[in-house]
Amino acid sequence: MKTYREFISESLRDKMKPISNDDIRNSLEGLNDSDKIKTIIINKLPYEYLPDNLVIDGDLEIGYKDIIKLPDNLTVNGNMEAWFNKLTQLPSNLTVKGKLSISGNKIYKFRDDLNIQKGISIDGNRIHKLPDNLSINGDFNCSKNKLKELPNNLIVKGDLYCVENDLTSLPNDLIVKGDVHAYSTLLPKNIKKPLGVKGKLMI
Repeated sequence: MKTYREFISESLRDKMKPISNDDIRNSLEGLNDSDKIKTIIINKLPYEYLPDNLVIDGDLEIGYKDIIKLPDNLTVNGNMEAWFNKLTQLPSNLTVKGKLSISGNKIYKFRDDLNIQKGISIDGNRIHKLPDNLSINGDFNCSKNKLKELPNNLIVKGDLYCVENDLTSLPNDLIVKGDVHAYSTLLPKNIKKPLGVKGKLMI
C-alpha cells in the first residue's frame, strides 16, 4: 500500500509531465482554422501541422511568435498582423480582405501575386525592390527597408510612408491620394512634388 507521501509525489509527477505532441495534435481536432493556427504557433508545433489552403474567417494576429514560414494559398477574411517574427518571405497567393501588417520581419522580396484589399505595412524589413504597377487600396508603409527607388506606376489610395530608405528621386508617374512621408531619405530638399501626389510631400 502506498504511503500518503508516495501518493502525493506520484500525483505531482503526473501533473508536471510535459504535454506530448500527440496530445496537442488531438487537441487540434474540432478547432476552427483561426484557433488551430494559434494553437500550433503558441505550442511551437512543426509547420507541417498547419492546414493546407488555410482560410481564416476574421482577423489573424500572430505577432511576436518567431514564425519563419506561413502556408501558401493563405486567405484571411479580415486583417492580418504578423509583425516582429522571422519571416523571410510571404506565402504565394496570399489573400487578405483587410489590412496586411508584416512589420519587423526579415522579408527581402515583395511578391507580385498578393491580393491585399486594404492598406499594407511592410516597414522594418529587407526589401530592395517593389514590383511595378503596384496599387494599394489604403495607406502604404514601406519605411525602413533597403529601397533605392519606388516602382513605376505606383498607386497609393491613402498615405505613403517611405521613411529611412535610400531614395534619391520619386517617379513622375507616382500617384498618392494622401501625403508622402519621406523623412531620412536621400531625396533633395528642393525636389518637386509629382503631379499625382494630392497631399503634402514631407522630406
